[in-house]
This record gives sequence, C-alpha cells and structure tokens, in this order.
Amino acid sequence: MTKLEKWLFQILVFLVPTNLAYHWVTKEAYISGVLVDYLIPKLYISDIVILLLLILYLGKKGKRKLGNWLKQNTKRSTWVIATILLVLFIRGVTSTVPLASIWYWIKILELFLFYLWVQNGFKINDLRFKNLLITPLSLAIIFQSLVGLYQFVAQKSLVGYILLGETNLTTTSVIAKVPLLGRLMILPYGTTPHPNVLAGFLAIGMIWLWLITRFKVKLKPYQNLLKLVSFMLAPVVLVLSQAVSAWLALGLAIVVIGLGKTNSKQRFRLLIVSGLALIAIFLVYRSTWSVVSSDSITRRITLNQIAWEMIKDNPLLGVGLNNFTARMSEYGQVQANTRFLQPVHNVYLLWLAETGLAGLLIIFAVINYLVKSGEKRVVSNVKGRKMKMGTVFSTSYLFFIPVLMLLIIGLVDHYPLTLQTGQLMLVLSLGLSTALIKT
Repeated sequence: MTKLEKWLFQILVFLVPTNLAYHWVTKEAYISGVLVDYLIPKLYISDIVILLLLILYLGKKGKRKLGNWLKQNTKRSTWVIATILLVLFIRGVTSTVPLASIWYWIKILELFLFYLWVQNGFKINDLRFKNLLITPLSLAIIFQSLVGLYQFVAQKSLVGYILLGETNLTTTSVIAKVPLLGRLMILPYGTTPHPNVLAGFLAIGMIWLWLITRFKVKLKPYQNLLKLVSFMLAPVVLVLSQAVSAWLALGLAIVVIGLGKTNSKQRFRLLIVSGLALIAIFLVYRSTWSVVSSDSITRRITLNQIAWEMIKDNPLLGVGLNNFTARMSEYGQVQANTRFLQPVHNVYLLWLAETGLAGLLIIFAVINYLVKSGEKRVVSNVKGRKMKMGTVFSTSYLFFIPVLMLLIIGLVDHYPLTLQTGQLMLVLSLGLSTALIKT
C-alpha cells in the first residue's frame, strides 16, 4: 500500500459519517409531485475517495491480484452471484424508476470492489490497519460528537450543508424533534442525514476503536488522548440522539465482548455495568419514548405491511433495486403530517421487496462464499505461520461484532442498505472481519 493510498484510506474513514454529495435531481425522483430523496442519484465525496483508491489499486498490482481472485473464485457461488446481479440489473431497467435502480446497482458494484480492496489490504499478522484507523476514526467520532453537541445546545445547525453535508436544522424544518425540557428539541445530527445514523456511527465507531486498540501495540501519546476524548464525548451524544436501535446494538456488543472474557470476574463486572447503564438510559428517557415511539412504531408497522404486500405481488425479482418508495403508494399510505415516502425500516423486508427470491439467493451465495473462503484462510494461517487456531478464530469473531450490530439495527432501520454511511460501515466491517483471517 503506497503512502497516497494510506492517506486516502484515512480520509475515507473520517468521511464515513459524511452526507455531502452532488445530487442529480430528475423528473423520475418525483412521486405525485413529492421529491423523494432516495430516488435521487448521488455522488458522495466519499465515493470519489473510493474511486481514487480503486484506480490506484488497479493501476499497480491490482490487475494481477484481481485476475488471480477471479481465477480462484470461479466457483458455483460466484457464478450464482454474478448471474443474479445481471438479472437484477435487467429488472432495474424495467422498473418504475430505472435510473434509481441502475444507480444503486452501480453502487453495489463499487462497494463490492471496495470490499475486495479492504480484504486484500490487511492481514492478521500485520497491524498496519491499526495505525491507519485509530487517528481518523477518533477524529471522526470527536468531530461528529462536537457538531452534534452544538446542534443540540444551540438548536440549530453549525454551518449548514457545506459542512460535510450537515442538515440545515431549524425549528420549522421537518426534522427529528422530541418534547424535552418543556419544548420540542432538535436532536443531534452531526453531518449525517438523521440522528439514528449518527448514533449508529458513534456506537459502531466506539466498538471499532476498542477492537483496533486491544492489540498490544504501543500507541502514540496523541492517539491515546484522541481515544480518551472519543470515549468521553460519544456516549453523551449517543444518549441525546434517542436512537434506541443504536443503544441496543451497543449493549449487545458489550455483552458479546463480555462473554468472550476469559476472566469470569471481569466478565461479570462488565455485564453488570452494561446492564445498569442500559436500565438507567431507559428510565431517563422512558417518558420521552412514550410520546415519540407511538407514531414511530405505527409507521414501522404500516411500512412492514406494505413491504409484505410487495413481496407477495413480486416474489421472484421484487419491484427493482431502490424502487420501494416509487411503488409504496400502490400498497398503502403511512399516516403522517406530510406525505411519508421512505423505505421500510427493516433491511431484510426491504431487500426482499426490491429483489425477491433472487436477492435471497444472493444472500445465501455470499454467506457460503464468506464461510468457505474464511475456512481456507484459517487453515492456511494455522499451517503456514504456525498460528494458534483459537487466535485466528477469536480475532475474526471479535471483528464480526460491528457486522452483528448493523444486523440488529437493520431490524428497525433501513440505513445500512439505503444511506452512504450505513453502507460504508457495513462494507468496512465485513472487509475487516474477513481480512483478519487472510493469508
């Protein structure tokens, strides 16, 4: 990895929670006169960094490595994935909003190539990833936390969209607000499109930070300081965000980490502390949730029902990638003050509604590929480097925790599939969890 690639990767990590993008607003993005953000093709600033990394990679030894990868993976699962993706591309061309579908298909291809870049960039016996991640990740957590704190205290945006895509927050905007301190309060957004996304990034970012600093490699003084500040600020903003899904995901991650402790006393203490913290958070915000969650839960139930109807009507190929919002009015309406056109808040129902049985087959094929390739790499690491099998499995297991967190969040939210921040967190988590058992 060249010095330029390292710099670009660190910039990308910092830009993960960034919502700044160039929007191509077309007539297709309007549904019954309402502009639907999810149907607008966008080129994010983070996309540009990814494309530069891929160009540099393919321009050097990447062509040979990519060729070797294709030779080694011309198996049934790979052909199944490629064939179904081609079918989904064709389905997208014939969908209600073909441009949105094709753009999303290109996004999947981009993220897949970036996943291969991550997977081929780091190894279990090479801790370079630690130094590449620790500083930009800490800075991103601190920056997002400070921006979020300012937004909550000042009840307005810091600069606006030019600040890495910061949402323009005003008391009259249609944004996330909760009754608090006797009035409606704007929740912290950071530079993400929603408080839930900010909370998800902070929760997963803290786990990433813990994972990449758990190895016994000496940190520089400023890195230790950045880590400390990150863990001081992020929990505060995480609580203010009111994002229950992120809290539950973080709580589950702590429990999983605690269960992995070899010292039973440490395990017990960690589980007790995490349990008490979650109970305290629940008690503090119980009254607020009762006001906010009723509408939120009703919307989610309605969206789930719409998704099921879509799946029933389009069981084989779905309605087309990224076409849920374009077709949802045919299956029902969500009760809200303004017209509510959003994807179903469940990534599993969303994927099935848009891709049908074909998408389900892709998921099975991808899981099969990851499991089979992971087994081979573990065996190769153990035989070739005389590493302990337990070390290889435990390291990979720990780095799969952020993936598990996103899977939990995906039960009640859609951003791991629909928004840039969620997509990048998913790809980076998958890439690191499989790269760590790479030969």
